[in-house]
Amino acid sequence: LSWMQKHYDYIMNPGEEWTGIRSFGFMFYLGAVPKSAVVNLTQVPLATYPYLAGIHGDVQATKALAGAIADLTRGVVSGKGISEEEWTAIRQGRKDSFLDESLASYLADVAEGSLLTQTIGGTKADAALRTAGYLGTYLFQKAEMFNRHVSFLAGYRLAREKGRSADAAYKAGRDTVDG
Repeated sequence: LSWMQKHYDYIMNPGEEWTGIRSFGFMFYLGAVPKSAVVNLTQVPLATYPYLAGIHGDVQATKALAGAIADLTRGVVSGKGISEEEWTAIRQGRKDSFLDESLASYLADVAEGSLLTQTIGGTKADAALRTAGYLGTYLFQKAEMFNRHVSFLAGYRLAREKGRSADAAYKAGRDTVDG
């Protein structure tokens, strides 16, 4: 291999020597800089809105997203604004693990090393690092969960408004999250 190819391979996969520093940098960026969670909240207007507007139109997408944000915010506190059918769909989405999925936690786990090693134990320092990783990405995780719930509910509602079945609306909501 040429020197440039070796250099590229090293940059793309540097091995284990910098794992701890990379993990610290990742956690610092997400945990110590709360603005990263705020930036994550821009996914709804910058990614979900264009996706839904392309399918349903600007006015319908805007109404659906604004309604989902308002109802989820209110619904978590009072349980109002979200129908039982919608709560059932949300619970199914949580069970199917795409509404509570957190990219931040997954990336931190990958950056830290073997997922299997982390789940079977380790030293007290390992446990402290895992706890710090969780706390460091907490705000980012919550912003990501909020984005996913808003996107799902808006997509679900728009599909139901078009007369689709609850199952088809669930798929449309999931496609909105994945889209």
